[in-house]
Amino acid sequence: MVASGTSYRLRTDGVVEKNIMSSVTTFPALPAGTWTSIAFSGTADNGFAAGDTYHIYQMTAGVWSATPMTAPTTNTHTLRKIVFPSPSVGYACGDNISILKWTAVPGTWTQQLPNPATFATSVAFHSIHFPVDTMNGWAVGDGGLIVNTTDGGANWNRQATPTPEDLYDVWFTDNSTGFAAGNHGMILRTADGGATWLRAPPVGGDPLVQLNAVDFSNNGSIGLAVGATGTILLTLDGGASWVPQTNPSAADLFGVSVPKTGSGSVAYACGASGTILKTANLTAATPTWTSSTPGGANTLRAILFPTGDTTGYACGDGTTLLHTTDGATWNAED
Repeated sequence: MVASGTSYRLRTDGVVEKNIMSSVTTFPALPAGTWTSIAFSGTADNGFAAGDTYHIYQMTAGVWSATPMTAPTTNTHTLRKIVFPSPSVGYACGDNISILKWTAVPGTWTQQLPNPATFATSVAFHSIHFPVDTMNGWAVGDGGLIVNTTDGGANWNRQATPTPEDLYDVWFTDNSTGFAAGNHGMILRTADGGATWLRAPPVGGDPLVQLNAVDFSNNGSIGLAVGATGTILLTLDGGASWVPQTNPSAADLFGVSVPKTGSGSVAYACGASGTILKTANLTAATPTWTSSTPGGANTLRAILFPTGDTTGYACGDGTTLLHTTDGATWNAED
């Protein structure tokens, strides 16, 4: 979602779809392969797609480059996440402890491998986040790996973490407070920029499942983490404690959204078998979750409510792209 009523999604077949007020158009397809992440730099028709074989393609004025951008090495592994903290600076991360940085001038990607002496080079980074600027960022990956930079990627330093579990997502509210989520119900929290990471186990013990996504309210006080077998964990104290939720679906969950300018009481999650879950009393003692399957048989992998409680999108396997304007009725955009 790049503006009110305008969104994009990247399909695994290399097609980028643009949706403006429910009118869907497609950009020319990328080459065959698996494409894992898309990000935009400055304007809605200028962006980048990253995926397997270390390829990054650039879109300029809605047109994909004919060939991939020159990579700093000839690696054949997968890039898993690409982000742009500003229109002129971007980062990507992936397999074999890869971190890349792009700058508009001269318009090239450079390798920023952390010091491999501190961990195995075979591990993968799964997510990277720069919350407020281009200088301070974090990346997480296999084996509880967390690294950060405070100088725009010139140096990446490993941070001490209390877990060997793989971490799949990282999210910071600012340059001090952040969270990482991963395998076996692992949630980590820092309030000092990563100098100290503390485990935040849910009330009643660990769920022992893989957590796939995490999202917070704008002020960082209300958060949700979702994962396998319908697991939903809720925090109302900024991540200090997490309470397992009861919901009517056991479907694996891959996406979660707490509307950033909503009421604070509404949230959504999505997952396997076209499942979408919603609660309208998130801050209650026992929030009530309702389940629907507007995605049919296809797995939904991402959901986003960028503004209020009612207008949002969900996307997933195949050509599934759903849109709602009331938070209840979902319509296919294909």
